[in-house]
Amino acid sequence: MTNIFLVLCLFGELTGKVQGVVIDEATKEPIPYASVIILETESGTATDEEGSFFMLNVLPNTYTIEVSCIGYETQLIENVAVEINQTARLKVNLKQSPIEVEPITIIYKTPFVEKDWTSTTYIVKKEEIAALPIDYTTHLIQFQPSVARLDTALHVRGGRATEVLYLIDNVSIIDPQTGAPAINISKGIIDEIIFLPGGFDAEYGRAMSGVINLITEYPSNHFKTNFYGKTETSMFDCYSFGYQNYQFSVHIPVSRKFKGLLSFDVMSTDDWNPRLQIMPHKQRYDYTLYGKWIFIPSGKLKLGFTGVKSRVQFDHYDTKWKYNLDHYRSDLRKGDLQVLSLNFLPD
Repeated sequence: MTNIFLVLCLFGELTGKVQGVVIDEATKEPIPYASVIILETESGTATDEEGSFFMLNVLPNTYTIEVSCIGYETQLIENVAVEINQTARLKVNLKQSPIEVEPITIIYKTPFVEKDWTSTTYIVKKEEIAALPIDYTTHLIQFQPSVARLDTALHVRGGRATEVLYLIDNVSIIDPQTGAPAINISKGIIDEIIFLPGGFDAEYGRAMSGVINLITEYPSNHFKTNFYGKTETSMFDCYSFGYQNYQFSVHIPVSRKFKGLLSFDVMSTDDWNPRLQIMPHKQRYDYTLYGKWIFIPSGKLKLGFTGVKSRVQFDHYDTKWKYNLDHYRSDLRKGDLQVLSLNFLPD
């Protein structure tokens, strides 16, 4: 046992040490995680957060040491002499050198089964929304499973129309008196629709048969506008129900930290639920003014303000009362929504 101990001690005394620091030549700041390699032995290490490095048990010899880091020119230090029980000290200055790397394109594919979902969830993407032959925002999920449309309301899983919870960006837009959605927004600013036909959490409160969450667009970092128009007035009278819909939106990036989105939507028609011909007392006129502003003073704090002003006016007319025009109901719904959000992400 004594002999082995002496041999280990002697071996340890026959080696040296390399120690140093790597700094930026221009800023004089330390460079963390730079690679330091002894080419002759192919052994190496990396600098710590303060740019320092050290290598132990280096056999006495003369070496060439390579120091490299992404974004800097690689530097070779030749004739570094390592002696027994001595420390070779280095101070390496790296010069910045931009590296152009071809981008790698990866196409993400949505999995057929989301393993982290605890209930049935349907998501209608923006591309699908644009192709749907529906202009009333609250009806965009009527082609989904378990949904039935009757008159102006949607019924999910056979439940009442007032058992469906409507949300805009996770904020309820239900009129507490009637149970119907009080806000109508343009489908042109909807990024996606999350539809839960059942089995949802208690966080959705009064919802009993379904949840419809309308997720709006996020303000862009670039100025852009979008205009959409649709009309039937140019068609023959027998094919025209007087439908007109115009939508306009604009993204306003005041700065990288302050940006907004404004949208206006107007719709009018002579018969909002057409059959074979225009029926009396079926006119409808809607408009919506929507705005969203985001302010990000720092990476940890984000302030958001959303405002919506909506107006919907139409008549309910039952054809069985064709000769008694007093038997119809007129609806006028005015909605205002203001949401102030504060998000703070600590370290």
